[in-house]
Amino acid sequence: LIFYPLYLFNRFKELDKDEISNPQRTRHFRLYAAKMPYILWGVVFAVMVWVMFFSNYQTLLISVIMLIFGLLYTVFFKALTHKIVFFKNIYVAVFFASLVFYPVFFNDAFNDISVASLWFLCGFVYLKALMMQIFLDIKDVDSDRREQLKTIPVLWGKKRTMDFLLTVDILSVLLFPLFYNAYFGSGIYLFLLFVITVPFLLLSYKWAREDNYHGYILRSSEFLLWLILLFVLPL
Repeated sequence: LIFYPLYLFNRFKELDKDEISNPQRTRHFRLYAAKMPYILWGVVFAVMVWVMFFSNYQTLLISVIMLIFGLLYTVFFKALTHKIVFFKNIYVAVFFASLVFYPVFFNDAFNDISVASLWFLCGFVYLKALMMQIFLDIKDVDSDRREQLKTIPVLWGKKRTMDFLLTVDILSVLLFPLFYNAYFGSGIYLFLLFVITVPFLLLSYKWAREDNYHGYILRSSEFLLWLILLFVLPL
């Protein structure tokens, strides 16, 4: 719910720019454009009520900070990508990585889990989120080039970016569980989980190379795939 209004606000503020790379989505979005401010603030209100009812003020403060800096990304921080190479990818990946700590704050469970393992997982999620954001920039390369944003696909081109990302993606899902197991002694199930994601990664890259938009949808669903596998696999 925290991420939803952030993406919604970004789409709402950048309708004209988004039309260049995704005209079909933009046409659909315009049908609801007049209602978007109400939907946006309705979701923000729902997030605040949810946290206050089910959690604590510490989590509420973190939620508010995430919402503020998430909204500021569209109106201020994204423009820094004109000067700083792939700044927007770095910025957005921080939000994904911070969610590693969110359930711990939400349940006030710092005494029940290793902080070192949390930071280790945080680093891995940050890397995966960073790779995902760069990957998704490939579909927006034309609009980003017009805006003179210094994204990796704009600077490197589609093929070189794809080759680099695929290498890092595969190595990370194979090596991270091994390092995690070496330090914390419980990475074997993580290895099983992430190995199963490899075919999905390969398929997403294959479709993206063929200019099939489903490749980007599949790649951006990786974290959801983790959740599904956690329920399916006997971990």
